[in-house]
Amino acid sequence: MPVCIFIIIVLIYTVFIMHDRACLYIEAGKFAEENRLRAYVDTAKEQAALKKELQERCEKHLFVCSIKDMEIKYNMLNVVIRLKITSPIKIFGEYDMNSKYYIADYSRTIRSLEAVKQ
Repeated sequence: MPVCIFIIIVLIYTVFIMHDRACLYIEAGKFAEENRLRAYVDTAKEQAALKKELQERCEKHLFVCSIKDMEIKYNMLNVVIRLKITSPIKIFGEYDMNSKYYIADYSRTIRSLEAVKQ
């Protein structure tokens, strides 16, 4: 009987972790799309503000996991958000999420390609 209860608890906990991962992917995608113009400003203060805002948005939706580390990189065509999440149970440990979101900002890419051709 204790083994069955342990297995059920682990399965429920696994569902919570899967929920947290899905919420993080969704929130990171929304954040990347909404803040793509803000992120072109490459100052340390602005990057810190972006990280803090993303962390606050993500932590509202998490059940069991917590965000350990975060990195946001922007360039002309895509946004890469790397999140390291941890769980309080050692079985699940840490999980690295690498999310790459493609953002269509054709005005910037077309102009840079024209400059290269000339």
